[in-house]
Amino acid sequence: MRRWMIGGSAVAVLLIVAAGWAGWRAYELRGELTEANSALGELRAAVDAGDDPAIQRAVDRLREHGERASEISGGITWSALAHVPVYGDDARGIKVASDVLADLTGDDLEPLIAASERIDTLLPVGGRVPIDAIVELQGPLADGHDALSRAYDDLVAQSSSGFSGALRVKYDELTAEIGRAERALAAADTAAQVLPDMLGGTVDKRYLLVFQNNAEARSTGGLPGAVALLAASDGRLSLGRQVAGQSFGTIRTPVLPLTAAETQIYGRLLGTDFRDANFTPDFPRAAALWQARWEQVYDGEPVDGVLAVDPVALSYLLGATGPVTVGGVTLTAENAVEELLSKTYARFPDPDDQDAWFRQVASAVFTAVTAGGGSGSDLLRALARGGSESRILVHSFDDVDQEELAGTRIAGELSDADGTAPQLGLYLNDFTQSKMSYYLDYDVDVSSTGCQDGVEQLTVSATFASTAPARGAGLTDYVTGGYDGLGLLRGSQVVAVRLYGPLGGDITGLAGDGASVDDFEVVQQDGRPVVTTFLPLGPGEQASIEWQVEAGSGQRGAPQVRLTPGARSGDDVVSIGPASC
Repeated sequence: MRRWMIGGSAVAVLLIVAAGWAGWRAYELRGELTEANSALGELRAAVDAGDDPAIQRAVDRLREHGERASEISGGITWSALAHVPVYGDDARGIKVASDVLADLTGDDLEPLIAASERIDTLLPVGGRVPIDAIVELQGPLADGHDALSRAYDDLVAQSSSGFSGALRVKYDELTAEIGRAERALAAADTAAQVLPDMLGGTVDKRYLLVFQNNAEARSTGGLPGAVALLAASDGRLSLGRQVAGQSFGTIRTPVLPLTAAETQIYGRLLGTDFRDANFTPDFPRAAALWQARWEQVYDGEPVDGVLAVDPVALSYLLGATGPVTVGGVTLTAENAVEELLSKTYARFPDPDDQDAWFRQVASAVFTAVTAGGGSGSDLLRALARGGSESRILVHSFDDVDQEELAGTRIAGELSDADGTAPQLGLYLNDFTQSKMSYYLDYDVDVSSTGCQDGVEQLTVSATFASTAPARGAGLTDYVTGGYDGLGLLRGSQVVAVRLYGPLGGDITGLAGDGASVDDFEVVQQDGRPVVTTFLPLGPGEQASIEWQVEAGSGQRGAPQVRLTPGARSGDDVVSIGPASC
């Protein structure tokens, strides 16, 4: 009996020692992961700044802590801990994070880091983008993207829900940091693959360059107020014909056949008025409508794709190139949005004069970008920011190029192909024929209300606020638009708000300012439920809309949300809560 007691005591002591050892090693590993995560943030900031010495310091620091974490978690004893209750989840999570960091600090990212030192070689020179420099980056970008994709997939495959509090925070931070880097590199990888061909590297290309005016909301951003023909030949870019969107007029028959759902949701104007082709949030569809109308009017000037940009994105570009002066007005990153979306209408009451000035601005910014001024990293960062906020959109009518673009943010597709997570879209169209959308602020909150029979239940809440002056004081009639025909006060606006629910899902409830709406229509478009609400807003007024939504069968994870980009910079107007299923 005594031997059993001694033996039991020895086992207990060993377990206590093992537990203490495991706790100490876990503490060490958390420290290494914290330092590695910090180094990742420093690396991202250094790459953004184009600071080569800082890049190397961050890489060395990341390698040091990644290798140390992998060394600690690589032994057989640590592997055994993965099967021990209490410690098992933490041990598995730490092992995954350590291996990810060790892999990232290996050979996969070295060529990419070296390539970042040549970023300024991508700057246009004398109106020509150096295609050979882009081709040289294709390999490093593809390898780096593959490495980050593997790392991110490994991290998200291990749920952090069972981790201890401190480890869960660090693990989730690391996952988020790797995710941000993966998305940024995905966009760069796609760009490097398609740009040589789209820039006329093999055959000359022509594109419609559409300038969206956020002062009059459309689903993809704003009214297509100005259009230019952009030619690309062996990387050399030039602007050709420039016309106003209104110059296309309204035709009797849609330029392309409309589906029954399109007609029911948007009306015939979608296909009969160039300025309303982007009533739809599906940018490839809007691009096809614009192309058809352009080629109908300008026979003999076919286009190979459509690019769209808004004044907020132009302000990002001016931050990289420096100011431009047009007609005595100096446009900077700080004032471009206000000048283009507000002050223009006071300066030029005649719409024809407005259109002429917009064309001059487009030419000036185009010249500044293609002249190659500023730094390559600043210009790429501006383009990336505009793309991530859906303020720069691209569609190619070349099937090979479009296949590369598909699924990216700049493609502006109605739905992502995989459909593994619930997809939501909240899109706005001005219904007042005004420029009052400049005075419209909005934000969106998406939260899960439960998991019913394996189907995610969601609540989408949107708040809208008018910042217009009382009775539109100081605004021209051109800006305030057709409020009187709708029986509203001057300075009011009416917004057509459309919620697109998830593929295969449903929109089951609607409320306005807290009051339930019993009678609302759900229209199916390409497998997605759509509900339209017309929202009147007087100057200084606020209003809210709430929808109850069911996700499609088998959809898991946090919802993906797309939103009409407005006149304010940034893309932080959407709040998304955790999933329940």
